[in-house]
Amino acid sequence: HPGKIRSVLADWGMRLAGDDVISGKPAAVLPMASTEAIVASGRGATILAFAGTEPLSLPQWLRNLRFRAGAASTAKGFQEAFDAVEKKILPLISARTAADGAVFVTGHSLGGALAVIAAHVLQSNRIEVAGVYTYGMPRPGDKAFADGIYDPALGARTYRLVHGADIVATVAPSEFGSSHVGRLLRCRSGAHFDPATLS
Repeated sequence: HPGKIRSVLADWGMRLAGDDVISGKPAAVLPMASTEAIVASGRGATILAFAGTEPLSLPQWLRNLRFRAGAASTAKGFQEAFDAVEKKILPLISARTAADGAVFVTGHSLGGALAVIAAHVLQSNRIEVAGVYTYGMPRPGDKAFADGIYDPALGARTYRLVHGADIVATVAPSEFGSSHVGRLLRCRSGAHFDPATLS
């Protein structure tokens, strides 16, 4: 709902980059829901935020389950989802001015995996990413992606928050070669995140 997004951003002293929510349909054999994201600027920052999985959306869960790594060592379903919006995102981020500030990338659930892939692509395109914050993120790729590609460049600036026994953070199983990236910050159900527990 672009109107609601603009209203919330205005309350925060920010503005939506471009005219609308970024949306794209992944090119895949399985029926896939659209990938959705926004780019917002203001208060000395540019934020790229990805929408998470709708709990009752079968196509989005099918995308989550396509976790076998593709050629880029990222989970195929997540990579396809990001590819659907990449050509819309890069120009918006590239067009920002110095006044728009540092770039931060975020997402919840499926959106967390997309945030990690996006941060990697931005860095690969010489767009510095100041921080990546994910919430309840599934494993975005394999160990080669985590240890050899992502973490050396962005691992220290990536914060993976997991609340309680969130099952999404266990998808895809590490037994299949899938791996998390970044630094873990976990809290018990009903508790608050404590920065002292960051690993």
